[in-house]
Amino acid sequence: MFLWSGGRCVGDILCWDIRYAQQPLHRLSREQYNNQRIDFDLDRSGRFVVAGDQNGRVVAYDVLEAPILPSEDATPEYWKTQVGPGKDPVIFRPGFLIFLLGDCCNGISLHPTAQFAVTSSGMRHFALDDESLPEPPVDYCLRLWKIELDVERTAQSTSAPLNNDLQ
Repeated sequence: MFLWSGGRCVGDILCWDIRYAQQPLHRLSREQYNNQRIDFDLDRSGRFVVAGDQNGRVVAYDVLEAPILPSEDATPEYWKTQVGPGKDPVIFRPGFLIFLLGDCCNGISLHPTAQFAVTSSGMRHFALDDESLPEPPVDYCLRLWKIELDVERTAQSTSAPLNNDLQ
């Protein structure tokens, strides 16, 4: 079982294996440097994590392209080399850009059965006291998107292949 978490002022979405919760298992990078809550969502299959960021990008990460955990060894080599004490968690390859909004994408939600996503955008922009420039246009809106995440496509794993051949 895996738990996904993200926080305010934290640019990363972390994946935790609840059986080994001392350190995060994976990290998804996104741009977030303010106190605004920025949501993420998982598709129904659990294969894709979709997240917005402070710059208006909406990015999908393919979870299957993360390293595959060997399950037959009681203490897999993966835990020792990638997640063990003093090691940084594995960082996913950059996700693929789905769409770009005019302002911070602070909310994203995928429809559970149809190929639709909803995004919300906008954040406060504070002008400096001495600025007399006109305020830039802002994009406060809720949008509905048609989105196709190909859950049938073959993933290219970043982990080394497991050799189970008997010799």
